[in-house]
Amino acid sequence: MDGKPNDSNNRFELADDPDTKNIDNNTGQKVIHWYAEYNDTYSEYRKERMGVIKLNKPVGIKNMDYLSFYIYAKGEEGEGVLSLSNMYLQLVDSSGNVLGCKDEESLSGTTYNQVDLKNNEWINIKLDLSRLKVHGDFNKTEVAAIRIGDNYQRHIYFKDFTFTANPTVQKITGFTTEQDKIPDYGSAETGNLEPAENAQFSSSIDGETRAVDKKGQFTLQDKEVVTFSDQFRRGSYLSVTEDADPALFDTTWTIYENGVPVETMNSGNTVQNANPAPSVVEQPSYTPNDGRREKTSTDIGLTGDGNSYNGKKPNGEAIVFRSYTNPDAGDAAELTKLKLQFVNKVKTGSLTIKKEAAENETDLINKGEYTFTVTFTHVGGLALESNPIEKTVTINGIDEATITGIPVGTRFHIVETSANNKMPT
Repeated sequence: MDGKPNDSNNRFELADDPDTKNIDNNTGQKVIHWYAEYNDTYSEYRKERMGVIKLNKPVGIKNMDYLSFYIYAKGEEGEGVLSLSNMYLQLVDSSGNVLGCKDEESLSGTTYNQVDLKNNEWINIKLDLSRLKVHGDFNKTEVAAIRIGDNYQRHIYFKDFTFTANPTVQKITGFTTEQDKIPDYGSAETGNLEPAENAQFSSSIDGETRAVDKKGQFTLQDKEVVTFSDQFRRGSYLSVTEDADPALFDTTWTIYENGVPVETMNSGNTVQNANPAPSVVEQPSYTPNDGRREKTSTDIGLTGDGNSYNGKKPNGEAIVFRSYTNPDAGDAAELTKLKLQFVNKVKTGSLTIKKEAAENETDLINKGEYTFTVTFTHVGGLALESNPIEKTVTINGIDEATITGIPVGTRFHIVETSANNKMPT
C-alpha cells in the first residue's frame, strides 16, 4: 500500500548484524538498519523516507572513482528481491548540493559491474561515481553526508561504506617489454591462476588507460574493446570469465589472432595441443578454453628460470598466451595479437494486454478505444535502464496487443486509461 510514512515508524539506526548464520559476519560490529512505512511507488515521499548518515567531518572524494557498500534485505515469504530501480542514494556536500538520485532518479545504471541482488544475504554494491548525476554546484572536497532509501516497505541493512580510486597506472615507454620485466602476478611462484592486479589496458571508448582491480576484475560496455599490451608473459595461462547472468543471456566466445577467428592450432616445442583440439569459435560458455598446455622449461631445453611451473595446467578453464599459427615465436617475432570476443544474446519474452467485456457489455466495449501505459523497470533483472521506460498501447474494442522483445526478469506496471482518456479504470 502506498502512503506517506510516519516518522515515528521509520527506522534508521544502528542494529545487530541480521545475518546470524554467517559466522564471519558475527563480529559484534553494528550495521545500519533502514525501514520506512508504506510503499512509495512514484517517489512522492522520498524526503520522508531517506536515512541520513552524517559524517564526523567532511571528506574529499575528488580523486575517488567508486563508492562501495554492502546491503542486506530481509526477505519474508512472498516478497521479491530488491531492485536498484527502486533504490536511491545521495552524496551531500556542506552546502546541501547533491551528487546522486533526486526526484525519481534511482541507482539503476550506476553500478561498476553487474549486481545480482538476493534476499537474506550480504551483497556488495560498487557505484561508479561518474554515473551519478550532479545537482547544483556540488563540491567534491566537502562531502558531509550520505542519504539512502528505497521505494518499498522493507527491512534493509547497510554496512562498510568505502570510497576507492582506480588502481594507479604506470606509464610504459618504448615499443616492447622484455618478458622478464612483465609481471607474472605471483603465478610463477604459486603455479596457480592469480588475479592480474594492476594489469593495464586501454579502452576503445575514450582511449584512457586503466588497470585491473585487486580482485582481477574490469568492466566492458557494449561494443567496447580493451587492449592489454605487454601485460602478460608468453606461455602464461590466461583465464578470463565474463560475469553474465545465465538467466538473462546466452553467451558465446571466440578467439581471434591477428583479426581472424582461430580455426586451426599449429603444434610446436612450447605447447602441447589437445587431441582432438577443441573449437574456439562461437563456443557457448563464459570462460574461453583452448585445451592447450604449456610445456615445462625442461621440456623446451631451458633450466634455472626460477619458475615453479611443472607442466601441469592449473585448475580452471584457461588459454595459453601464445600464437596459434606460430606458438614457438620468440622475441624476434611479431607481438602476440590475440583477441577474446564475448557475445551476449539477451533472452526475451512478451507481454500481452487483452481487453475483454463484462457480461452484457460487449457492444459498449466494442465501441471504445482503450489506452494502456506500460512502465518497465529493473530491466533484465539487473536494472540496466537509467530511467523507467514507458510504452503506450492502444486497443480498439475487444482485442489484444502484444509487446515483444522484453528482457527476461524485467518488471512492469500497467495503467489503463478510459476511452475519454481521463479516469483510470
